[in-house]
Amino acid sequence: MSSNPTGLKKLSSPDSGTEDKVYGVDWNQLVDTLNNVFVSSSKLNWDSLDGYWMSDHFNAGSTETGEIGELGWQTTTGTISQQSSEAGRPGIYRATTGTTSGNVANIVLPSFIHSSDKFEIRVAVRVPTVTSVKVKIGLTSLATDGDIGASENGIFFHFDPSANANWRAVTVSAGTSTITATDISVSANTWYLLTIIRRTIARDGVNRVEFYVNNVLKATHTSNISETSLDMAMVVETATSAARTLDVDLFIARIWV
Repeated sequence: MSSNPTGLKKLSSPDSGTEDKVYGVDWNQLVDTLNNVFVSSSKLNWDSLDGYWMSDHFNAGSTETGEIGELGWQTTTGTISQQSSEAGRPGIYRATTGTTSGNVANIVLPSFIHSSDKFEIRVAVRVPTVTSVKVKIGLTSLATDGDIGASENGIFFHFDPSANANWRAVTVSAGTSTITATDISVSANTWYLLTIIRRTIARDGVNRVEFYVNNVLKATHTSNISETSLDMAMVVETATSAARTLDVDLFIARIWV
């Protein structure tokens, strides 16, 4: 990584006079500040920029739709229940499907964001049973289906063991999708921190979506990035004649508007 990604030049021999200042601002200090904004030659360090934060630790609210967690999540299908807290995880909600193949359970924030905005979303989830199940975590226009829909728009993580045993990164625009299988397999009763970052300010002029699992970058997409209003959803679908569940412990979002 370049120590001077902006390309701005420092003064070679600044002195204590006014020659090294521009309108009273120390030029060399300004160069350092601007360079620190960039984490690479193509990406901004978003921690240096302002944004709108929201979070949910799922240790409040009720199981009624519109009252789930601190943010008042909704559910349109399936059953929602609160689980006992665990060490380091003070609040856990569980979505449970019915017992017929194709039954779905979801936890949703409707029309959460326009996907052309810059954002970072983090969700901690656990899949108790990893057979005959489909899971979708992220932004979607189809929160009532665990599959990738034929006309869906979305930016999300997907797990379908009939297709791949690992978490997959998905960007889909009007049903045309880009899918990357990560190298992280989904294990039963294991917590995963899933992060999606939409970057629309890049020095190369390319919009991108980055997918992280447990804080490690696993996929970067530059195609089929939809630009429309999307729900934030955690979705689980059973693919057998038995219920399937999805646990959620944490949701954090940062949006730049």
